[in-house]
Amino acid sequence: MGSCHILCVLFDVLVRIYEDYGYTAREAAVKIVENNLWGLDIDERAAQLSYFAVMMKARQYNRRFFTRKMHPHVYAIEESNGITSAPMHDMGLTPFTGRIW
Repeated sequence: MGSCHILCVLFDVLVRIYEDYGYTAREAAVKIVENNLWGLDIDERAAQLSYFAVMMKARQYNRRFFTRKMHPHVYAIEESNGITSAPMHDMGLTPFTGRIW
């Protein structure tokens, strides 16, 4: 996801698509944040920047967006160095060994 440059361009494209289907830009901004944009990053700071960028993009099209208490679906992967393979065995899964066959 990086710092959300692609999501911001996609937001503009999706607004145009929604408008072609009869939605206003204000309605489209809400629909896009609710249903269309999802992001995942390995860096928490990049995820925070992306969250901010999506919120500003939605605000660009809908001045009342902040009053809706909506949150974009933008997430960061949490550190997983402490996870062992034991939980995988409990679920009946085996860790990938690097061999496909």
